Amino acid sequence: MSEPALHVAPAALAPGMAAQVLLARLQSRRDLLAESLRQRMLSSGQPALECLAREEAQICSCVFDVGALRDSAMRREVSELRDIERALQRLEEGRYGRCVQCGGPIEPERLAQRPEADWCQVCKHAFEARRGLAPAGV
Repeated sequence: MSEPALHVAPAALAPGMAAQVLLARLQSRRDLLAESLRQRMLSSGQPALECLAREEAQICSCVFDVGALRDSAMRREVSELRDIERALQRLEEGRYGRCVQCGGPIEPERLAQRPEADWCQVCKHAFEARRGLAPAGV
């Protein structure tokens, strides 16, 4: 399998982080989550999930309603897998490091801590304030 073309704006990377390192981090985390999710699905006691876990070549490619999952850890893992898949897609398309809300740059420090982040801090805080999840102005 060939390496995907990486189109990362230099400003999106934390100092000292190469695009290949970023790609490796995202892929490694995706693989760990996929295996953890597969194991949870196999031991879930839900026949449909057990079947999916046995049949799917790549667990992160299966699409199902996250809200229907009974296990909160599985819901979090599916959500994070989807975030990582979208980040990998943005990497390939040359949109990585840009906020999907405002189009501005995502802070390199934020991407260093959470490489799958798709919103800048300003948009994230504004969203959380609207939802009542964080005090406005934080």
